[in-house]
Amino acid sequence: MPSAKVNPQVHRSTPLRERLRRAAAGELNPVFLKEMRQAVRGQMVVGMFLTALAAMFGLAAWMLLTMDAGRSGFGAKFFATLVGTLTFLTGVSISMWGGGLMLGERHGKEGIDLLYYTPMSAEEIIEGKFLSNLTLAAVFFAAGAPFLAITPLLRGVDAPTVIMVTGLLYCTVVLISQASLVLASLPVNPVWKGVLGLVACLFGTPAVLLWCGFCLSFAFNERSSGVPLLVLSLAVPVLGLLGLKVLIVMAASYIAPCNGIYFRRNRPPRLSMPPLCSEPPPMPRPE
Repeated sequence: MPSAKVNPQVHRSTPLRERLRRAAAGELNPVFLKEMRQAVRGQMVVGMFLTALAAMFGLAAWMLLTMDAGRSGFGAKFFATLVGTLTFLTGVSISMWGGGLMLGERHGKEGIDLLYYTPMSAEEIIEGKFLSNLTLAAVFFAAGAPFLAITPLLRGVDAPTVIMVTGLLYCTVVLISQASLVLASLPVNPVWKGVLGLVACLFGTPAVLLWCGFCLSFAFNERSSGVPLLVLSLAVPVLGLLGLKVLIVMAASYIAPCNGIYFRRNRPPRLSMPPLCSEPPPMPRPE
């Protein structure tokens, strides 16, 4: 097994001030750029995006044509159906895409050549993957925004509630996608990853459904209480940022070269240099 020692001067984590300076200068994360190019050029993300868009359009048309739009509470039901469908499709699509890429890098034929030779730290690599999931989730929600924008025109829901509930569900999708990234980065066999994923779905799905139901309940409340709404508005950003940081650090620790995880597989063979040709014989002198 090759040695797991790395040069700490190469794989150290970049300070936050340096990252902000790079972002201000327009230097984006290379992993983020790589995965966004793959998402744009690939057919998987485009197919999932078109599926979500078609589902939103079909549901909106069906509800407007078959139900009484002037009935009290129709706007809340319309909004809850559309945003719930959008959250489900986005969470499944982004989790499958991000987790699939990580599984391909950990267990695919190409291996993880990038992580052998990149000067980036493991945390920066995970942050690039997180930014790609964050951006794709924003694209999905932006596609569903025109359908959600008409809900305040109907009866039963107002614009601030629509914005707040949509934002909470968007943060939920981002946390789910990052959790799938952590699961895919575990240093275990793919079979065990499937078992752990099944267990996580069995125990995590009820909690996610309860949280989404709690968020959607604000759309059906005619007058929300001020104190719970204020506590929720302050607690969710703080707990969400802490949870994201913990998930990023967990995934980075699982793929860190200093832990020897990425060196379980053999390194790709280096191309040997061809032997140097011997000096050609001297040219005969002209007589």
